Amino acid sequence: MLEKILTEKFRRTLKMIFTDITNQQDRRDEQEFSKDEDRIKENLLDTIDQFPSDILLEQDFRLAAVDGSGTDSLMTLDDIRVHLLSTSAIVLDTNTHSENLFAPLDRETMEDELGEQPQIDGHWHSGVRNDARTKLSDSLANIYPLKDIAALTLPFFRDYTDGQISSFSDFTGTDFEEYVPRLRDMESLISREQYLTNPAVHEELRKTSEYAGIRKILTSDLRPKYIFIDGAMSVFIHHVRHYPSMPSGFMLRELCALARQKNVILCAVSKNHTIPFAHRIAKMARDKFGEGAKWFCQLPCKDDPGGGLHI
Repeated sequence: MLEKILTEKFRRTLKMIFTDITNQQDRRDEQEFSKDEDRIKENLLDTIDQFPSDILLEQDFRLAAVDGSGTDSLMTLDDIRVHLLSTSAIVLDTNTHSENLFAPLDRETMEDELGEQPQIDGHWHSGVRNDARTKLSDSLANIYPLKDIAALTLPFFRDYTDGQISSFSDFTGTDFEEYVPRLRDMESLISREQYLTNPAVHEELRKTSEYAGIRKILTSDLRPKYIFIDGAMSVFIHHVRHYPSMPSGFMLRELCALARQKNVILCAVSKNHTIPFAHRIAKMARDKFGEGAKWFCQLPCKDDPGGGLHI
C-alpha cells in the first residue's frame, strides 16, 4: 500500500513539474521557434552515414580524443578534501590502405610523445581556511603546460576584438584597461571565487586536465587531423568584465588558436547543451528519418547564408 501511495505521489509531483515548465515557457520563444521549424527540417537536419569499410582515402589521417575522470572526495582529512584526476588520450589512424581501420597508436609511441598515460593529478584545499582560490590556482598552473599568462589570455582578446588587442599594450584606451592587473597571474583569473564549491573546483580541475592533454597532442609530432573534446566549446563570460570568468575559459580559447595554427579541427562532443527546443528538433528528426536513425543538426551563425536561427 505504501509503495502505491509513494508511486502515485511521485507521478503527481513529476506531472506538476512538467506542467509548470510548459506553462512558464515564454510564448515568444514558441513564436521564434516557429520561424525556424521549416528551415531546420528542410535544410539543417541530415543523417549520419556509416563509415564504409571498403573505402580507400587518398591520404590517411589521425584523429585523437582526450577524456578525464576522477573524484572530488577521494578522502577527507579533518576539513580537507582530496581530489583525484585521471586523464587519458587516444590517437587512432584511419589506416584504410592497410585494412586495419582506426587502429590505435601503441602505448609506447603515445607515451614518448605525451608522457605517461593516464595522467594522474591530485589537489586539495581546506573547506574553512579560505584557501580554495590560492590552492586551485596553484593546481591549475601546475597542470596546464603553458606557463606564460600573457600567452594564455591574449588569444581570447585577439578573437573577441577581431585582432584589435594582440598585446598588453593594446589594452590602453579600451574597456578592458582597468582589468589588466587582474590578467597577470592564474589566481586573479579566477573571478568566481564565491562559487568555489567542491564540485565547482573539481569541474575546473577536470577541464584543465583535459585541455592540458589536448595541448600536449597539439604540440607533439602526432599531428592528428581531428581532436575530440569531451565537453562544449562554450566559455562562461563574466557579466561585468566581459572576459572568461575562470582560467579554463582562457585555456579553451588558447587551444582553439593553437589548433588553427596547426590546421587541426577541434570537435566538441557533449551530453549537455544550451540549445533551446532541442527536444522538438529531435522529434522533427525522428519524424523525418525514422526512430533508429543517426542524425545531426547544423546550427548556423549570423555570418552563414540565411543568418543564425531565431531561437
